[in-house]
Amino acid sequence: MKLLLAKIVSPTFRKSLDKLSSQELPLRAMFKLKGIVKTLRDELSKWDELQVETARKHADKDEAGQPIIERTDGKTSYYKMDHENMLKFAAEMGELARLDIEIPEISYQDLGNTVKLTTDDIVELEFIVEGDTV
Repeated sequence: MKLLLAKIVSPTFRKSLDKLSSQELPLRAMFKLKGIVKTLRDELSKWDELQVETARKHADKDEAGQPIIERTDGKTSYYKMDHENMLKFAAEMGELARLDIEIPEISYQDLGNTVKLTTDDIVELEFIVEGDTV
């Protein structure tokens, strides 16, 4: 199945996938889900790396040519950018987010009947779960 990178990097998708991944599931489901999670984490890692590289490329530079960090929250640095470069950054990341990523699927039957997901979780995860009935 193909999934837009924009969906994979969505915080609500990540949260729902983490919720599903943290549950006790039948062995077959855990095996399939492990493959899905590995694929998605690899794609998220590439996204995060490219986001930082792209931000650094478009950031305002100091006298030494180094990107200026506007602020940091301990794990994320936010680079200072003028309006024009912010638009360029957003356009490049938006183009990247439109990539189709091939990911494995899992069926509702594989998940078993003890999985606990909200309707919102199911809506977020419908792209990786094959079949049309729970």
